[in-house]
Amino acid sequence: MTDSIARPGAPTRATPTRPPTDPPTDQAAPTATPARRPRPPRDERARKKGGSGLFRAMWRWHFFASFLVVPVLLVLSVTGLIYLFRFQIEPLMHGDLMHIDTPAATEVRQSYAAQQTALERVYPDVTVVSMREPLEADDATAFSVVEADGSPRDVYVDPYGPDVLGSLDPDTTLSGTAVRIHADLMAGRFGDHLMELGACWAIVMALTGYYLFVRGAKARRRARAKDRPGARLRSRHGWLGAGVGVGLLFLLVSGLPWTVVWGETVQKLATDRGSSLWSTDPGALSDPTSSLDESLPHSHVQDVPWGMGASEVPRSTGDPEGSVANIDTAVEVAEAEGLRHPFTVAVPDTSTDEAGVYSVIGYAFDAPSDERTVHVDRFGGAVVSTYGFDDYPT
Repeated sequence: MTDSIARPGAPTRATPTRPPTDPPTDQAAPTATPARRPRPPRDERARKKGGSGLFRAMWRWHFFASFLVVPVLLVLSVTGLIYLFRFQIEPLMHGDLMHIDTPAATEVRQSYAAQQTALERVYPDVTVVSMREPLEADDATAFSVVEADGSPRDVYVDPYGPDVLGSLDPDTTLSGTAVRIHADLMAGRFGDHLMELGACWAIVMALTGYYLFVRGAKARRRARAKDRPGARLRSRHGWLGAGVGVGLLFLLVSGLPWTVVWGETVQKLATDRGSSLWSTDPGALSDPTSSLDESLPHSHVQDVPWGMGASEVPRSTGDPEGSVANIDTAVEVAEAEGLRHPFTVAVPDTSTDEAGVYSVIGYAFDAPSDERTVHVDRFGGAVVSTYGFDDYPT
C-alpha cells in the first residue's frame, strides 16, 4: 500500500492523468431548461381572448336571445309579407269570387245600395258591417257581413248585375290565417304573450349586439388582418346587424303599444295622466264610446288602418225626419272631400244604433300621410268629422 502523502524532502512523483475523452457523437449536449412563465390570472386571459367578463356575458345573452327571437321574427316577417300583399295574393286564389268578366262598354255599374239589396235577398239573416269598393274594373265588390250566430263572412257581388257571386269565411283565407298567426299564433292570449315575449327578447338581442359591435371592433380588425377562419363572416354579421338593428328596434318599440301586457300597461299609464297612445277623433262623442275596430268583427279589423282603429267614432246629429243617407251618399261625400281610393265604408247597424255614422276610410298605399277617414251623418249626409294622418299622435 502506497502512502499518498508526500514526505518532506522526498521527490515528488507526478500522478498520471487520463486523457480527456470526447462525448459520444450520438448523444446531444445537455441544454438548460428555460424557466416556465407564470400563467396570467383568469380575468387577464379573458381580456386577451376578446373582452372582460361583461363582454362574455353580453355575448351569451346575445347568443341565447337569438334562439328565442329568430323563430318569432321569421313568423312575423312571413305572415306580415302575406298580409302586405293580400290584394295581390287573394284574387289569385279566389278568382271565381273576386274577379268578374270584363264588362262590355254598354254595361253600367249598379249603385252600392242596389248591390247591398241584392246581397240581402240572398242572405236575409246577415248584417252588413262594411263595403270595400273594387280596385279594378274587373273586380267584384266585397261586403263584410256578420251572420246570426256572430260568425263573419265576406260576400262578393258582381256590380254590373248586380249578382251575388258567393261568399267565404275570411278566417280561412291565406291572408286571414296570416293575420291570426301574426297576432297570436292562433293560440289566443297565450299566443299573444308568446309573441310579445319574443319581441321583448328581440330588443335584448339588438342592444347586446350593439355592445358587442362596438367593444369587439378592434378584435375583429385584428382577426381580419391575420385572415383567421370566420373573421370575414363575423365582420359582415356585425355590420349587417348594426344596420338592421335600427329598423328592428323602431319596429319593435312602435309595435309594443298594441301588445297585451306592455301595451295595456302603457296605455293605462298614459290614460291616467290625461293622455293616450291614440288621439281622439275630432267631433267624436265620448258617450257612448265606440271605435272603428270595435264596430267591425275581429276578422275585419284589418280593413281599418292601424292609426285609425282605436279612434272614437262620432254620432249622427241630423234630423231623423229628413233624408236618410246610404252607402252611395257616403261615397259621394268622401269623393268631394278628396279621399284617396280605394274606399272602405263602415256601415252603421241601424238595428242597434240609429245614430250611427257611415265611416268612409280612404287608403293610400303609396303615401300613408294621405290616409283619412270621413264620418258622414246618416241623416242628411253631412260631414260630421274627418280624421287623418295629421291627427295621429306622435
